[in-house]
Amino acid sequence: MKFYFPTVYIEESVSFSLPQEFFTDLSYFINENPPLPISPIEDILKTEDYSIIAIISSKSKINEVLLLGPTYIKKNKEVEFTIFIPFFRTMNLKKRMEYVLNEVLKGILLIYKKYIKNSADALMILEKIKIRLMEKYDLNSVK
Repeated sequence: MKFYFPTVYIEESVSFSLPQEFFTDLSYFINENPPLPISPIEDILKTEDYSIIAIISSKSKINEVLLLGPTYIKKNKEVEFTIFIPFFRTMNLKKRMEYVLNEVLKGILLIYKKYIKNSADALMILEKIKIRLMEKYDLNSVK
């Protein structure tokens, strides 16, 4: 299983304008430490070798992370979700990165909770990934 994070912003002026490298690193760190398998998805796609495409978007009129999906694309061995995160406006790039990271990880956890009753292991893995990304982008010093 591999995770990928394309970004699509459907509302005008609702974008976080983060470097693509940030989402590439997020994918890399998650895929480097294989996340927990999600058996129901494996059963539907009839393979353990599939991709989760978690499309990141934002909406101005929501107050918490919203997960839409899944959409299964069997011929490509993919399952798509859309993670909508509440829009947060700030000029500070590091604050935006920290905010988006926290909200996207909440969305990934929602994917796991959708299929796995005890998602504590997934939470533990995601916390380690969060620490690595925060260190790489020096987000621990964000105020």
